[in-house]
Amino acid sequence: MRLPRLPHRELGRAWRIAGIALLGLLLGFFSLQGQEQPAAPQGVAKEHGPFKADDHAIPYLDMAKVAQAYKSYGDPKPRVVKAGPVNAATVSKAAEEFIMAELADRKCKPHGGACLRAGDKWLCTYQLQYEGIPLAKTTDAMCIIHHDGHALVFRERNVPRKVNATKASVDRKAAVEAAQKDFKERSKEQKAETTDPCLEIWVESELQGRLCWTFTVTNGSVVKPHAARYWVAAVGEVRVVAVENLIHHVHGGSVTGTVWATTPLRATQSLPLGYLDVTCGNFRGRPRPSGLAGDYFFLPTGGNTRIRATLSGPACVIEDHSGRAVLRRDKRGDGSGPINLDFNAKGEFDIAQVSAFYWTGVARDFAKDFLLPSHLWQLTTRVNLNDTCNAGFSGADVSINFFRAGKGCPNTAFSDIVLHEYGHAIDFAHGGILDPGYSEGFGDALAMLVTRQPLVGRDLNGPGSAIRDARKVVAYPPFRPEPHFVGQIYAGFTWELIQQLDKRSKHHTDEDAFEVAKRLILTADAMNPKDIPDAIRLAFLADDDDGDLSNGSPHFAQLAAAADSRKIPRPPEPVMTPGPRHAYIGRLGTHHLVAGAGTGMYFWKSAERLATLKLEKADADCWYYCEKESPMHRWAFARMANSRGRFAVWFIPAGSSEGRKVFFHFAQRVTPDSPMERK
Repeated sequence: MRLPRLPHRELGRAWRIAGIALLGLLLGFFSLQGQEQPAAPQGVAKEHGPFKADDHAIPYLDMAKVAQAYKSYGDPKPRVVKAGPVNAATVSKAAEEFIMAELADRKCKPHGGACLRAGDKWLCTYQLQYEGIPLAKTTDAMCIIHHDGHALVFRERNVPRKVNATKASVDRKAAVEAAQKDFKERSKEQKAETTDPCLEIWVESELQGRLCWTFTVTNGSVVKPHAARYWVAAVGEVRVVAVENLIHHVHGGSVTGTVWATTPLRATQSLPLGYLDVTCGNFRGRPRPSGLAGDYFFLPTGGNTRIRATLSGPACVIEDHSGRAVLRRDKRGDGSGPINLDFNAKGEFDIAQVSAFYWTGVARDFAKDFLLPSHLWQLTTRVNLNDTCNAGFSGADVSINFFRAGKGCPNTAFSDIVLHEYGHAIDFAHGGILDPGYSEGFGDALAMLVTRQPLVGRDLNGPGSAIRDARKVVAYPPFRPEPHFVGQIYAGFTWELIQQLDKRSKHHTDEDAFEVAKRLILTADAMNPKDIPDAIRLAFLADDDDGDLSNGSPHFAQLAAAADSRKIPRPPEPVMTPGPRHAYIGRLGTHHLVAGAGTGMYFWKSAERLATLKLEKADADCWYYCEKESPMHRWAFARMANSRGRFAVWFIPAGSSEGRKVFFHFAQRVTPDSPMERK
């Protein structure tokens, strides 16, 4: 990615500079008539470490040392708009001529700018050039013109007395390399992309102009960006003269809270609070939700800033029924660094608030791809209800509810329990809970998929206990109708599916068993199953990729094994029609299959398989290959495509003259780019 060159014409910059000028007038800068503020003596640029969020705009330059002079005019004030109406066009032309005359002895001329009307005044700010070469951003000229056409104030800023050169002797490539080296050391990044270098004059202390190559360097990231503007000497020694940090994280920070990471009987942790509404400024400010990592950012507001948050956000709104107020945090900062909020809770009731908020956010983020934005928006989440040893989902007001500690049970606003109840809420959002037994099983499945372990309700009945263990085999049909008992059948299916997928992932290293299970289980729920057998069928349909379950699906074997382990009805075994396997032969990254040798890739139920092949012989009909790693395996590739435009592939075991013909479904073909795919 190459970034465009930063423009010199910036309307916002003109407003800012003009505003500074007006502020200067109000503070009495008129007294500096014709006098120049003394410039700091020439010195060695100070060292700077890595780029930081609170870096000054130009780390190598102290703006207090930028020389500027104001000139105000007594009566009679010079008239700069000589004739005609005083409007934007006439003022702009007059301002350019006026600035040119004021700077005639410096050989500097206006180079892009703007005249803006503010009340009864025109504020005219211009960048400058020296013999056709632009001066860098710390140099400009400004004048204020009254609406009657008379000049009121003139300001020159950092206008050089002398310029060292107007032609470069340093190669632009060398300048770029010097800047990239500096950028990598500061940003700790290996990537350093640059825009095209151009010449500018940077004005140093004592108003000495130095010809420089200038350009932008960036790491190309929008998530964790680093970007800087560099000025590198274009004459003499190749060195970085100035660097401007272009990334400004103002009024940002993170939100953390004290959470029961597992259960209330184990240690708490300080964890990031995602989906928390954070407000910047006054109480009428619009809140922004924190990211899942607890980070938030606001645009700069300037000066002291107030950041506030309570336990409320897109995922849930906490209600505390212990009589305690819902926790709130309120903090001020000057914008020089991050403003972090910490919901550091103590005591059961406060930690219950934070834990319920945290785990509800985790659950929503986990299931977000299977929910509409309106689903479970700001879910009412009640904590510390006056009961014990249980929790519940209510479809009456769409809420999840958690009880306080008592009767040997801990507070129930912790991981497994919150995730289970959120599972009920997801099932409800997808068309209502049709079967309580399935919904209980789905709630347990969600808890297991998030926590990646088979126990639900850990420590609820004492240290080391669990109210359900998905490894326990409960078969279909259930011999008693109690929903939690019935739910163990589906939870057990889910855990066994994860185990089967984990075995498969040893051969398919690009697959994560929990991620595949998540996709199948949550997709099935999104189709609103009427009971557990229906949920199983929907999981197979979620896995299918050609609309025909009779020929199997990519994870058919794993789904079937999991269903069979709990004796749940499932689709029948696929019918495999004898015939050639259809394969995609050709490009995969840097792999190519050529006439002599290469890599073949074929698809078996959408799972890619690779084999390194060596050509043995060829005739008019086929190329014949053997696998390099397993020479006993032989391949034959037909020269002609079949009726569907795919290439037929026979797998020939060692010692066989006919070959074992196995039909491979769901092959793909791309634009041919090797001899193997010509017709």
